[in-house]
Amino acid sequence: MDKILAAIFFVFLSDSSRAQFTTIPTGTNTIIRSMDFDADTLIILGNQNYFAKSTDLGESINVLPMSVPTNWVNIGLQEVNGMYYFRAGEVLPSVKHVIKSPDRGQTWDNLFTVNGPYINLTMIDTTFGVMGGPWGDYAVTYGNDLWTTDSMFTGWYVQTTVSASYGDSTILFLTLDGFSFLTTDRGATWDWGYCNGLLHQSLQFINKDTIYAVGNTGSNADFSYSYNQSQNFNYVMLGYNYQENQYDYHCMARDMYFDSPEHGYIFAYLSWNESVILETNDYGQTWVPYLTGYTDEFYCHVAYNDSISFIGGDNGLLIKWNRNIPLTNTLNIGIYEPTKQVSIYPNPFTDFAEINLEGITLPVHLELYDQTGRLIRTELIETSNYVLQRGSLTAGIYYYTLGDIKGKLVVSE
Repeated sequence: MDKILAAIFFVFLSDSSRAQFTTIPTGTNTIIRSMDFDADTLIILGNQNYFAKSTDLGESINVLPMSVPTNWVNIGLQEVNGMYYFRAGEVLPSVKHVIKSPDRGQTWDNLFTVNGPYINLTMIDTTFGVMGGPWGDYAVTYGNDLWTTDSMFTGWYVQTTVSASYGDSTILFLTLDGFSFLTTDRGATWDWGYCNGLLHQSLQFINKDTIYAVGNTGSNADFSYSYNQSQNFNYVMLGYNYQENQYDYHCMARDMYFDSPEHGYIFAYLSWNESVILETNDYGQTWVPYLTGYTDEFYCHVAYNDSISFIGGDNGLLIKWNRNIPLTNTLNIGIYEPTKQVSIYPNPFTDFAEINLEGITLPVHLELYDQTGRLIRTELIETSNYVLQRGSLTAGIYYYTLGDIKGKLVVSE
């Protein structure tokens, strides 16, 4: 085998004014788009054919050559059973590829090529992985590096934006069009529900039923959450002052990380060109923004353990972050209040269900739709506590809207 030459960069820069952060030279000015850990080895993926590893938590960076074209956009790097996978994309025309390294980054193989906007890649293991696409379609592998395309629901005009996995059989897609698609049996069947229609950037299972996501609409970011395995999502508008009914600041979110159900971070970019870390300690209901002093945009984050993380960004930015040192440089604006919430119990229900509303302007219309999208009932809700009677509803799955909130109802036999 030919010897592979590698460039090695040693850390020498640490900004004393930002004690939490150590800036690591990467030897590139491209965007660091995704990272993962292979045991104790940090693996780093960027555009312009950039791939690097660090075996000493960022003390040195070992850049390895790649054989993919330099103009491809590379995202979604993930280590699976010693194999490395990522999604590569050509912009014009819109062609996407599944790329794999069988030898931890020494060589790379193009496993699959497909036309169209296939956005996200999620591998559960080497025998099941998916890449979300348009029209309800997705690419899938069931092993042996063989990929094909399939459809979750034929004829749907939807575009997936982000995906995540839980356990050894569950994958969830969110779409730009406000729908979610969930499989709990490795793609044998799919169920659909509602989510916020955002350009989603990050999705994380907290447990089997609790799911967090972050995404953007225009120049603003929203945090979304579901407590019933994606059947319906509520959301919090980041930077929005609910007391003054206006935005205190505008930001674009890129990534998210929760280390417990109540505590987590969002990595975003302010409209006045500074990266910011938003922190929550109450399940995402309120967020405190912290200035970082970095003008390069943050794009991705990976956690090594309970205290050490890495952040990748524009212009080759790589930061080692000591999370044990509290963030202190608070953006001094606003008070952030919980946003609209709907709880329905029991769900599924037999005779009636209690609907509790919080933060929703009353009166509001409840609209129920069957699985074909046909409107079958409209009720006017004038109080925050409301009892929905089954009446003539037959057993089955229904979908509801309450103003701008959507969700699922199940009527039992």
